[in-house]
Amino acid sequence: MHSHLSTDIIQLIDQLKKQNYKTVIDFPNEEQNFSIKWLNGEIVLFIQTENQHFILHRLYPLHQIDDADVDKIKVNKKKPNQYEFDLRTAVGSLTISITIIENSSNLFLLNTQITLKVSKEHRFKKPDREIVIGKEDYSKPDEPTINVHQIEGRTGHCFTDFGNRSRGYLFYLQDLGALQKMAEHSEVSFMDTVKVEWPQVGFKLGKTKSTLQQGGEYIVYNSFLGYSNEKDKSPLKASSVYLQFLKSAYPNLQKPRKSITDIVDLSSKVTHDLWEHKGCWKQVEDAAYLNAYLNSYGNPPESMVQLAILRPLFEYQKNFGNDHTFKIIRDLTQNLPHFFDEQLDIIHRWLPADSYLLNFDEEQKRSFIMDSWYLLYPLLQLASLFELGFKNEELQNQFERSLRYIQKAAKHFEYEWPIFFNLYTLEILKEEGIPNEYGEIDTAGLYILIMLKSYKLFKKEVYLTEAKRAAKPLKDINLESIYQSNNTAYSAEALLELYTLTQNEQYLQSAEIFLGNIIRNCAIWDMKYGNAKERESFFSLLPLKKAPYIAAFEEHETVAIFHRIIKLIDQNQISLNLDLVFFLNEFIQYALLRFTSYFPPTLPDEVFADEAKTGYVNPKLWIPIEDLGDGWEALGQVGQEVYGSSVFFNLCIHHVVHLSEDNYMISSLPFIQNRAKEIKILGTTDQEGLLWLKEKNITVEINNQKLEEKKQYQIKGSDNIKFISKR
Repeated sequence: MHSHLSTDIIQLIDQLKKQNYKTVIDFPNEEQNFSIKWLNGEIVLFIQTENQHFILHRLYPLHQIDDADVDKIKVNKKKPNQYEFDLRTAVGSLTISITIIENSSNLFLLNTQITLKVSKEHRFKKPDREIVIGKEDYSKPDEPTINVHQIEGRTGHCFTDFGNRSRGYLFYLQDLGALQKMAEHSEVSFMDTVKVEWPQVGFKLGKTKSTLQQGGEYIVYNSFLGYSNEKDKSPLKASSVYLQFLKSAYPNLQKPRKSITDIVDLSSKVTHDLWEHKGCWKQVEDAAYLNAYLNSYGNPPESMVQLAILRPLFEYQKNFGNDHTFKIIRDLTQNLPHFFDEQLDIIHRWLPADSYLLNFDEEQKRSFIMDSWYLLYPLLQLASLFELGFKNEELQNQFERSLRYIQKAAKHFEYEWPIFFNLYTLEILKEEGIPNEYGEIDTAGLYILIMLKSYKLFKKEVYLTEAKRAAKPLKDINLESIYQSNNTAYSAEALLELYTLTQNEQYLQSAEIFLGNIIRNCAIWDMKYGNAKERESFFSLLPLKKAPYIAAFEEHETVAIFHRIIKLIDQNQISLNLDLVFFLNEFIQYALLRFTSYFPPTLPDEVFADEAKTGYVNPKLWIPIEDLGDGWEALGQVGQEVYGSSVFFNLCIHHVVHLSEDNYMISSLPFIQNRAKEIKILGTTDQEGLLWLKEKNITVEINNQKLEEKKQYQIKGSDNIKFISKR
């Protein structure tokens, strides 16, 4: 098994094979054989798995240790499941803590934390991945199916099997959030640091620019290593095992404290700037349209941009509206019909009257080229508006005419939507965005939802039939099936809606895989180095499978979709994987904490780029910047994202209840409102959240118990809450 391995690792394996090692600690454990060994001058954690493999975990390259030093190691048992010991190195002393988190017949998870007290200033190096997989007979382990590894700034984790001939899954997670001090002082990025390079797995650090300081204490390693003996390798089972591991590790990850901001107040700042600032709008002939980016006048207006604001703003207007929201809704409604292409009978992406501005500087900037999701997204938002009671005969007529076009296109593409196609001929111009991954796998969900909403609106069976046809290709999705995160969420919502109508289990299973894929596309770590010290980043969602930054539009849309899904499964008693339910709610809660960081007034001026790719960044405006990336990168390099401005509209819709004319409550967890002043919190029973009141003149009763009056309360999933006015 020596191919592609470093000399150090080859020597480790050879010495292990010859049993030329010293066992330092044997851990008493009924299910797994694991121990600490001194092997070839290194301290390693050895795990014997039930599938005839072993795992070597190199705790630290300590070639300076001699036999006498190893004999001096004393192990302290901190808790029944936690062991700790100290070591000295040439650059400082180490404290190594090993905790058994899970120990069952199918799941085994260890947490290893290494703290370095620096006695000699030095550049920290970690040039090799620390986990090595081998077979009991020392032959080369089979090539695995790699289900997950870190891409750019996502969670620093891996999830893989052991090849087709062996049962079991391997899970690895490096809590990058715990290593922030080391990253800040070393000036090193945590992007793309955790990978599978079979038979190695783990954390490999890039080049550091600065040194760890003498006298400093740093967590240099905080990993979770798990093995499951599960035999089933279906995508659904793989997703379920992954979520089980993640849920077990999650309570131990470094996280910011949850808190609640007055999102009602912030939303009014956004509506003011959205209406008042001229850079948000572009005049074409006798009508005004929202720009995609602040002060971006070089492209035609886009229908997607108008409807990304109109749909949530229309729902927001019912309870939180003001003069600004009324005017924005009025103008968008009046001017949307201008996007309709009479020749094609379709709502166009680009405003036809301004299409001469398309200068071909990007591959999609042609009037005849359509990106599949840009075709379907505006129609889905219109369908949602009509479902909410929006009335406009002209737009409804355009919507119904457009339905015929997209049905024709869907059949032509056999319900598998390409990246780009010719609007006139339906010729596919670009099949894939990533090599060997066809089309926009999750765009089918937009189409299914349009059909389901049309079925409810127009009571025609043909739309339900179309939804079922479009769902058939989705039975073959796997843990790689994601194109754009919010569209993946729409696909899960569509499949769950279809499940409620048909009780077809395949729809439920596919929805669970899609939802798991969204969680796997998140960054579940607390970045606090460089510019990231100025913002919250824990549990953020990347917009695409490959994207170097998070973006407001995809994130706030996904939050709204997750709220609808949580309510849908509660109302229809859908047995969704409880680990999934937990993580959907956690994403929602941390989004509520994080989303203010998209808005320049909440950040110091020095974190922004000098120039933006599109338009420019005005640090005084409550319009979100598009790009929050690595902590060492300046913010706002792409521009200020006008079409992402519905962030607080969606949060207000789903998190706020008015209690009186001047008072309201905000819940960090989803809820359903049973009566005017009574809500039921949704989520798993072990889920904790916060309840915030603008004013204190309300008595709060949780599960029939009156609580002392205060501004903020701890709540849990399934809590029943009443608000009793004192007046």
